Amino acid sequence: MADRNIKNTAVLVKSGVTYGTDSVPTGAANAFRVSNLSAKSLEAPMVERDLITAGLGISPALPGVPYSTISFDVELAGAGTVAVAPPFAAALLACAMAQTLTATVRADYLPISSSMGFADIYWYDDGVLHKMIGCRGNASFSYMFGEVPKVSFSFTGLYTGPTTASLPTQTITAWKTPQIVNNINTTGGLVLGATHATATTPAFVGGTIYPTLGFAMDLGQSITHPRLLGSDIVEVDDRKVTGEITLDLTAQQVIDFHTRILAGTQDLSIGLIHGTIANQKSGIFIPQPQFEGIEPANVGNKRMHKLKYRACPSAAGNDEYRFFTSF
Repeated sequence: MADRNIKNTAVLVKSGVTYGTDSVPTGAANAFRVSNLSAKSLEAPMVERDLITAGLGISPALPGVPYSTISFDVELAGAGTVAVAPPFAAALLACAMAQTLTATVRADYLPISSSMGFADIYWYDDGVLHKMIGCRGNASFSYMFGEVPKVSFSFTGLYTGPTTASLPTQTITAWKTPQIVNNINTTGGLVLGATHATATTPAFVGGTIYPTLGFAMDLGQSITHPRLLGSDIVEVDDRKVTGEITLDLTAQQVIDFHTRILAGTQDLSIGLIHGTIANQKSGIFIPQPQFEGIEPANVGNKRMHKLKYRACPSAAGNDEYRFFTSF
């Protein structure tokens, strides 16, 4: 019996420097504290041959270009020091985001469409090390009432082949304990129609607080692994940010949202700030979402409404959302 255990695992993520060259993540500097881990260390699309034989049966195929995939969740909490990147920043940067650290204020992450970063990911699986190089991926954010705030990552990377290796010693002191999403810890609630004071400590100006079950946003990034001679690269080739919120609305507000959806307006921003511990807070701001659907939702016997939205960029681009933390 092999006697291997799924809990004897480790995930290391490090921002790459030269694409395709292993940046060698270490347990001391690059350990991630993850949950809901799922990985396929070898994906090799088979190339069919469709050989004609003397009878029925499937033909042997040829393995195509291999790649690896991995997905996991991380808890949302800032670095614990103002304007310092959170410990999961390497994963954010590998999801087509740019980082801005504003001294004494916060860490900001906004979408980009070129010069995208990437990450090298090591997955230790109780004696086996899987290296996934040049990873790029997608992220979805969740702040749901009564739950741990989290961001779910999914990555595609270049395949390198497994090796035997012992678990590394991991340093996870940079990872702070999150706070549950509720009225105590998410004091500002979900705000619609506010502006974001980006030059100061994150705060929303104006707007209306709506009772809600929480907030969800998916970057909707298209990840491709082009089959090209002379090139082996994973790319983000499109982004369609969408999400949903479930609100407690008055009768008039329901009517107003119907009118807004049919008019196609984009003038009601979405904002949320979570946390009460200094420099461990985080938040999301979507400046010009377009609401595209409203449907009744039942919470016990309470009537609520689920609203789907798409986060559209302005004419300038790369501003569909802003994730901010460490303030």
